[in-house]
Amino acid sequence: MKIRKTYKLALISAGLAISACEGKHNYAQKYYYYTEAGEQRTIKLPDGSTVELNTDTQMHVLFDDEIRKVIVSRGQAFFDVIDTDKRPFVVEGGTGTAKVIKGEVRR
Repeated sequence: MKIRKTYKLALISAGLAISACEGKHNYAQKYYYYTEAGEQRTIKLPDGSTVELNTDTQMHVLFDDEIRKVIVSRGQAFFDVIDTDKRPFVVEGGTGTAKVIKGEVRR
């Protein structure tokens, strides 16, 4: 049984323009998740990673053959990232960006 490494990332964000962040990619998979005030939710992403959305949170998930990108436009999200996928996992929100590449977190 192979033990997979997971990486916890936490990111608090406020107001982010999604269209400006999509850049040159034509994402094959696009998802939108949100929680209402007082609601919390756990999401399993297509790559097997999980995200816990805190109350009053909005998040866009954009995946293609080269990158896994998550944009938190409001609220707070906690990530458990699967690192067996060769594509980088990028989280953008507020004033920061976090990137997981082969087990390394880069900002």
